[in-house]
Amino acid sequence: MREFYDVFRSVLEDDDDLTHLEEHIHHRATVPDVRTLQERNDFVLRRVVERKVVMRFANGAALFNHHFIKLAFLDEWKKTVPGKVELIFRELQNRLTGEVRLTIPMAYVEGVTV
Repeated sequence: MREFYDVFRSVLEDDDDLTHLEEHIHHRATVPDVRTLQERNDFVLRRVVERKVVMRFANGAALFNHHFIKLAFLDEWKKTVPGKVELIFRELQNRLTGEVRLTIPMAYVEGVTV
């Protein structure tokens, strides 16, 4: 979702908000993280399939109102700017005009017990 996070960063002026956003971005697991977790728990990586998909939204309002975004992301995004949610998200919506395209990295990681 690099495209969204670039706009999100551009809206933030406070270093603490930027730090919270970066922490949010980097908390997600990566394939190497999952591999390490598997190895620590007596699994061996068997197969990895990585893909990128593009999600398209008519505009910022459509993005923030999409069921999947509400379910998986919106609350966590809002936690990065406590006390400023209304202001920041209004500005994000103003900047996300026209089609919003988000590149979503996906990974399937399969392991087997040793």
